[in-house]
Amino acid sequence: MRLPYILLTTAVLAAAGRAAATSCGEAPWANGYLSPLEGGITEVPIDAHPWKLVSCDDGPTTKPANCNFLDEASKDVISAAVEMTTTAACDAAYDELPGDTSANVIFTFTPATPLTPSHSYSLECEDNSFGSYQGAVQVRGDATASAPPAALELIEARYSRDDNGCCGLGDDIEIDVEGLDAAYLAEGGYIEAVLTSGQRFVFGSYPGQIVVPAGDDHVTLTPVSAAGVRGKSIEINLDEIGGDLVYIPCSIATRTSPAALWLLAPFVWIFAHGKRRRRAV
Repeated sequence: MRLPYILLTTAVLAAAGRAAATSCGEAPWANGYLSPLEGGITEVPIDAHPWKLVSCDDGPTTKPANCNFLDEASKDVISAAVEMTTTAACDAAYDELPGDTSANVIFTFTPATPLTPSHSYSLECEDNSFGSYQGAVQVRGDATASAPPAALELIEARYSRDDNGCCGLGDDIEIDVEGLDAAYLAEGGYIEAVLTSGQRFVFGSYPGQIVVPAGDDHVTLTPVSAAGVRGKSIEINLDEIGGDLVYIPCSIATRTSPAALWLLAPFVWIFAHGKRRRRAV
């Protein structure tokens, strides 16, 4: 009679193990949305401050030296001041972060003078270690300044269990807000999401929905224009939202090592042992 229980234990553990190893695509918050510096995602206004979301895992998390925007047509050079958000979350251990995520830093590059309409610019920094984060922007054809950040208003926030076959991406919080169709997002602005843990995510180019990993108490959303102007923030209490319950095997597979999957074995043994005792009575 032991064989069925051994098979049951093996099946449960194998399923959870596959969940941790399965690749089901990136989580919605994996890279936020591509910045204007990545592949001409959008045309930016002349006063744009192009941004880039950088993972602490990729590095570096220090300001690059001597960055410039090079006009690809005239070869004129415009110096760029570099700003970056705090790297506090980068100091956290990976297994202390919520969901299947890594810490991020936002770099912003501010041209010393306005960009020229209809021109393309490449970003170049003398610091070679920053080379992988360089890029290019395309300026739109008119001299209109960037649109201001639009106000955000919460519609609904809900908990959503990882439903991709328990693939280890982790559970998330889906947030619907008013203001995701505003002009500032289409021209290179973004919405910044900061969790209690210090995790930071960026959503731009008409995101449709804000999705962040579950596991924190609050998230603060801030609209930011293409020119770096920050609008009014809204804070959402994540402890008070509804949604699906956590599925334990998925939770174990998401962040722990395969050895931790054996935590499920005692539950199977207790069930089997109890059933044998009842039959013996």
